[in-house]
Amino acid sequence: MRVFKIKEKSVCYGYLFVAQAMDKAYIELIKGNFDYPLFFNEFARKDIYTINCDQTRMWILERVIPYERQNIAAILRENNLKAYNEYEMFILAKGKSSMDGTSLEEISMQDINEQIKERHQLLIQDFILDKSSLIVFFRNDATKMFNLPAESADNPFLSEFRDEIIFSQKERYSYVALFNSGKDINFSYDSLKAYLANNLLDASEVASIKGVTRQNISLQKKEGKLHPIKDRYYLKNDVL
Repeated sequence: MRVFKIKEKSVCYGYLFVAQAMDKAYIELIKGNFDYPLFFNEFARKDIYTINCDQTRMWILERVIPYERQNIAAILRENNLKAYNEYEMFILAKGKSSMDGTSLEEISMQDINEQIKERHQLLIQDFILDKSSLIVFFRNDATKMFNLPAESADNPFLSEFRDEIIFSQKERYSYVALFNSGKDINFSYDSLKAYLANNLLDASEVASIKGVTRQNISLQKKEGKLHPIKDRYYLKNDVL
């Protein structure tokens, strides 16, 4: 991942985090007494300081040469780009635009503001969806339960930056919102991993415990005597 200061002269408004594949980016704004540029001000006045990938892309697209530009092929050749990529174009231009005076400066992850480092301790490790409840494991070892609307989809995924859980384009939850609104529960991510390591068995392990062949395990599964939790994986206590 690459990191860029979003700055204007000596003022740093926040950071742009860009995926190594140059296909996604998101923004962390520094919370402070700033006169933010217009786009950022719309978030800051709502007390939102994490700008997700889709909203960040909108900001970038406002500031780069569009794909429809008449001489775009020549521009790509001049910059040794094989194909149009808005993130690469944006970084090449150092994020500059006639819209305001902000620009980009690439830095290392270690050089980001302490406020953002502290905020990043709340990034999401993983989550479990249980009907209408979401159990979220955070990087700082906190675990929280979050109640979902009844109409939530059942196939959410964790964003590449671990900054949000996405159910759909309209239903997505940032790590800050989840951490602030979730209910604390006493169950750590390390506890989950230890439980799975000690209690999740594959078909070969089940066959060994029961002293039968794997073919016999398949038969017992068909007869309803064994109940896998998914495909060929079983819980140890169920088997015993």
